[in-house]
Amino acid sequence: MKDNVKRGRLTLNRRIIALFIMESLFLLHAVIGAILSKNEALYVWDSMEQAEAKSIRLRHGTYRVEMQFTDDGESQVPGVVRIETEEGGYKSVLSNEIPVFAGAGYCILDFTVSAQDAVIRIVSEREESLDFTAVRLVKTKAVYYKRVFVIIFLMLLFNLFLFAKKYEEQYGMPDSAKAAGMIIPSVTLIASLPSLTDYQIWGADLIFHMMRMEALKHSITSGELQVRLQSYWLAGHGYANSFFYCDTFLFLPAFMMAMGFTFDFAFRFFIITIHFLTACIAYYCFGKMFKDNGIGLLGCILYTLAPYRIFNCYNRAAIGEFVAMAFFPLLIYGFYKIYADDHENYRSQFNFVIPVIGFSGIIQSHMLSCEMVGIFTVICCLILWKKTFQKRIFIQLYLVVITTVLVNAWYLIPCIDLMISDNYYFQRNAYEFIQGKGVYPWQIFYTLQAAGNSSNYRLNGFMEAEPINMGIALLSGVLISVCLLWKKKWDEREKEMKHAEIVILVLLGLSLFMSTNLFPWDFLSVHGLKHIVGPLQFPTRFTALVTIFAVTASCIGISKLNKKTVLLGISVLSVLFAFYQTGDIAMTKERQLRIYDGKSIGTSAVLGAEYLPEGSEISHMTYHSPIVSEGIQYSDYKKDGLRAEMKISASAQDGKNGYVDFPMLYYKGYRAYDKNTGAKLEVGPGENYDVRVFLPKDFQGTLFVEFAGTWYWHLAEGISILTGLLLMVTYVAVHIAEKSKRIISI
Repeated sequence: MKDNVKRGRLTLNRRIIALFIMESLFLLHAVIGAILSKNEALYVWDSMEQAEAKSIRLRHGTYRVEMQFTDDGESQVPGVVRIETEEGGYKSVLSNEIPVFAGAGYCILDFTVSAQDAVIRIVSEREESLDFTAVRLVKTKAVYYKRVFVIIFLMLLFNLFLFAKKYEEQYGMPDSAKAAGMIIPSVTLIASLPSLTDYQIWGADLIFHMMRMEALKHSITSGELQVRLQSYWLAGHGYANSFFYCDTFLFLPAFMMAMGFTFDFAFRFFIITIHFLTACIAYYCFGKMFKDNGIGLLGCILYTLAPYRIFNCYNRAAIGEFVAMAFFPLLIYGFYKIYADDHENYRSQFNFVIPVIGFSGIIQSHMLSCEMVGIFTVICCLILWKKTFQKRIFIQLYLVVITTVLVNAWYLIPCIDLMISDNYYFQRNAYEFIQGKGVYPWQIFYTLQAAGNSSNYRLNGFMEAEPINMGIALLSGVLISVCLLWKKKWDEREKEMKHAEIVILVLLGLSLFMSTNLFPWDFLSVHGLKHIVGPLQFPTRFTALVTIFAVTASCIGISKLNKKTVLLGISVLSVLFAFYQTGDIAMTKERQLRIYDGKSIGTSAVLGAEYLPEGSEISHMTYHSPIVSEGIQYSDYKKDGLRAEMKISASAQDGKNGYVDFPMLYYKGYRAYDKNTGAKLEVGPGENYDVRVFLPKDFQGTLFVEFAGTWYWHLAEGISILTGLLLMVTYVAVHIAEKSKRIISI
């Protein structure tokens, strides 16, 4: 019998090994193909007229049109170029019209033939001053990179399914795990319905976040190491958006676009991934918190399908806030563990890591959300002050703060340093009064999610109001929780949960109050807090906190009630109204976009231009040559991203100091030197905040300027890496030591 079991396991192992070898060979073949493949020039023309005269049949694949041009006109956009399909069905060619920017000297149009084949023609509309001197149609090797990505993704899904199947066969799998395996993808699907249309849903911040992704993709493909100051913004001048608005989570769609996926596909994949991540985190946190996978699934459904999350994602396209909300459950679970867990073991010593992960995710996606949760964390600690100052808990809270700062030092230190080193347009927000943008108190009881797009209630009243509310499911869950708090008796084992319920309801009430137009935001602004209040812009942002507190309160109440019919009923309510909300968004939105090539949106989608230094103007941010002071003569000028060099052949007249203004937006971190001697040169802001290099008297040589950051920024990056490694090593060491003690005691 034992021999048969061993033989069965050996056969199973051989099958797994054989499958792994087959998958590895298949993937290796795709990787080698991607490495060895090359871009292939299919057609080369000397003018756009020649290119436009030819109809071209292309097979399925990825292509680009590379164009060089000259222009001596006055228009900043003297032309546009697009691909027209002469033969092929709907969406057989995925392409957008791109602008031609004067002064750039070249432009690239990327497109994908999604059908088996199609006949296309290159078409341009241009002014007489625009002259294309070379046009090339190139078949790119991006299709091979896409193939590698798809193979890896499908392998992961298949192996995960295979692992789950084998695990269930050998050890069995609880019904709750099977339910999670079905419900989490289903909830993700419902939340993602507007992303499964064949167009993008228009939102107020959509183009800005798309621009962030396109700029990050350009940095990746250009090999720019300082991706936080991307050169693609503002006609090659660069923009410090990533210093103030972290791009960590946008690397996924940016890498996908760099691999050849269309902008449309990468963006949709990213949105669906965040929905899935949110569902998984919510299920894990609420399941662990209540030690009940059923409540974990309830929390997953309520939170993932919460009306404000869906609204943030599609109606507003507030991608940063939408991503940040994925990590809110980690804070709820983490602080509950810190305050309620009184077990002295190696696991409890690392409770602080849970909120550290939560805060880190929020910091690296949306700083305003981090400020809001930070305020409520302090309020929570003050409410629980008796426990807060107990030695064990205080040490855990201290570790949360210190570790969060150290893990995120790579981002926080450059961000704060840049923020205090200059004046920026976002500081004007401090003078805005925001109270009139809060919701009406009764709006929290509105249950239907379909509504308008106005959030300025001071001007428009309730007409066309945005759908900012808890929704019927969360409202029902909170009411059940409130009723049970006073009607039901809580035994000694439920004491901690009752205290948690009271705290959560207090925080829920406060966050609700702060989201309305009754909270005295304007009073606080007038009396010294304008630099804190103004940047919030919208009190309705606090609805994100309302959502997580309402979900938590609902889970506590329903877990206490302990009736599956109520749990099921609340879940069904959430699902039904989510279907209604997502369906309404997908089918009734008046503005839709189909963006396949990010270059079609230009380079100036900076939204409110919050991160422009005071004194700079967007109208100046065009492709232009360096500006030199009187008497300076230069040659061999080259610019690559945020690096530039030139030969200075004649210095200023009469031995005076001179300067060169490069077409790059000045931020702290630029350096310049003489490439021949290595002598450093002074750098500062010039006219319109271009990077100005000050030249010493009678300077001649090769001038080189680049954005390099500062030494302590790089030190901060090292600190973050070392902190992460130290955490992992310490956890493993303590785990091994604890296990050894158990073995010895046995």
